[in-house]
Amino acid sequence: MGDLHRHAEIFRHVHRTVAPLRPDEDWICLEFGNYLTDISQFRDPYANMLAKRTVWGQGLGTFGLFALVPIIGTLVSEAILNWAVDLDEWIDRMFGVHEPAGKRHGKLAAYFQDVFEGVTHLVFADDVKKAEVWHPVLAPALGDIERLPAAEVTRIYRAFFTQYYPHEHTDFPPYVLFGESRVNHRLYRKGPNGLSAYLEEYTDYLSESLSKLEVEWKQASRAAKGDPRRHNVLAGLGKALHGVEDYFFHSNHLELHLWNELRAGRPKGETDEEYRRWFAANVASHWLPPERTGTPEPGSGSGSGEDRPSRAHQVRAHLRRLRYPLYRPVNTLDPEKSEPATGIVFTAGFDKKDLFHTLSLALESMEGALARMEHLFVSLPEDMQTSYGSKRPTRLHDSELVLLRVLFNKEERSRLGRDEDYLKKRLALHVKQLGDGLYEKGIAHLYSRGFLNDAARDAWLRAIATDREMEDFGALTPGVSGFLINLLAQGQQELERSRRLSRQFDTARDFGQGNPLDPRSDNGASGEHIGTHTLMSKDTGKSLPVHEETRRLARFASMAVARHLVTEVNTDPSTAGGLDWDRILRHYLRFPYARPAMWESQVLAHVRRTGADPAYDDIPDKVVQPRAQGPDAALRLAARRNGTLRVELEKRYRDLEKRVDQFQLLLRF
Repeated sequence: MGDLHRHAEIFRHVHRTVAPLRPDEDWICLEFGNYLTDISQFRDPYANMLAKRTVWGQGLGTFGLFALVPIIGTLVSEAILNWAVDLDEWIDRMFGVHEPAGKRHGKLAAYFQDVFEGVTHLVFADDVKKAEVWHPVLAPALGDIERLPAAEVTRIYRAFFTQYYPHEHTDFPPYVLFGESRVNHRLYRKGPNGLSAYLEEYTDYLSESLSKLEVEWKQASRAAKGDPRRHNVLAGLGKALHGVEDYFFHSNHLELHLWNELRAGRPKGETDEEYRRWFAANVASHWLPPERTGTPEPGSGSGSGEDRPSRAHQVRAHLRRLRYPLYRPVNTLDPEKSEPATGIVFTAGFDKKDLFHTLSLALESMEGALARMEHLFVSLPEDMQTSYGSKRPTRLHDSELVLLRVLFNKEERSRLGRDEDYLKKRLALHVKQLGDGLYEKGIAHLYSRGFLNDAARDAWLRAIATDREMEDFGALTPGVSGFLINLLAQGQQELERSRRLSRQFDTARDFGQGNPLDPRSDNGASGEHIGTHTLMSKDTGKSLPVHEETRRLARFASMAVARHLVTEVNTDPSTAGGLDWDRILRHYLRFPYARPAMWESQVLAHVRRTGADPAYDDIPDKVVQPRAQGPDAALRLAARRNGTLRVELEKRYRDLEKRVDQFQLLLRF
């Protein structure tokens, strides 16, 4: 999952450019669509059904811990052994089934949908009385931009909160389930422009999406400002820009840019290996310094030294992002080798441990942001203070409610992960708190004090009802939040294990200082596995190196794409002609040759020279003929505007659900 603060920050940059061009728009809908693209990842039927297979395979095979999703540890073993609970029914309810369509998402996805609907109202609705408490924490980049009526927030949320699709995030797609088989699949080969073939396909998808949005915006431009059609266009544009931004955040684009930029100044005849060793020793001196601001960066976490990657780690990460993963049967990252990837742009995929890192890092970042909010304390309702806490206001970090403390306290997650007895005691207390209705009382308390609007209160109450339904399923199976407590405890443990190994690697001498030339796809530290989301993504202040370069290019590309569209809508209301989105997107989403005359080099040079982001007109390398030209222009426009690639890509991903869900049926008996 991309960092929500980072995408919101890019929205702010885009907004400064395009809002003056069309001031009569509800521009917050642009960020709404971008934001919904990220949180829709909490509905991923394919991943949930894949987890079901892992539960059965590990549970029935060894009665041990589960490799992918650690659901309830040894309790599952007991349930299988004595059949005191219908475990397969619990799994289907929790994670969903491929058919019928109404049960695809399961209770886990339903819980997340309601939780995030409540959060969404706190960010985007205009009727939260004490919104000034939430906005600095949940949406600092949005500032005082005008919010939307609650009913419209609900409508947009339910229309655009969908599910995870790889093409919406320019992620490495799992169309071939086993990594060792990808070498023979067309989508994973290098395309004619230096991008992986699936990235070429994603570019076509974005071209098709923007072509349709252009027509829809022109058609709706005369409607009233608050017309749902205009809101839908902006939300759709936000989703498209998310894909543009993630092209930079999730790929090896910036690593390749520096590789090619510095090689241009090296002696002729230098071998690849000689250059690689020089690069490892010198690249760190060429990284951009972080943007200087008066306050800590949103999403940067607590800033503790133990969490920030060392310089040796950053060099090693840079070199590992320039390698392509190899696999051994069955779908296991190779512990001995990888391939050079200095001639191809590819994006991050999800390995078995990526979920742990993604969730744990997101919670650490949120905790760091909350720690800086000196005024944010929580008082329990009067009837809860005697039994569950003192009358002294406390931070969420120290909440007496087990789930809240787990979410906002990494030390608590760490202790739960390493102390099984403590985990059992806390889970038992959590079940009692859930059964006693403490969460409903807390929601009622927040609502009565003006911290929630009606829609947020109702959404969170639905989530609690779903949680209790699953908790009441059986004594040996957890509810949704009990499952999450286990998951987050295991996730924090894996994150800390990976960090310990990385610190050991920093002083290793096997491959040079900090072993930056280590070729192993799997070097033992799950956060450094080649090709994975945890290693490749650069969307937080701790996902170093070249985070700063990445955000600068993502800002400019997103702004430029939005500006092209707004300028076209303003200039020509007719749909007879239009923009050549294939040409535009392939200008911004391309292989980084790092030549001085290319826009990427010009943006970075401007930042190095001034410290500031360039305006659109500051960069000479612009799209030549952005409008469709030539005798076949009308045909090409019609092909994109009537295209079905989005539908085809969504179907391709959903088809994976059927394969894994049917396969896991074989493991039940």
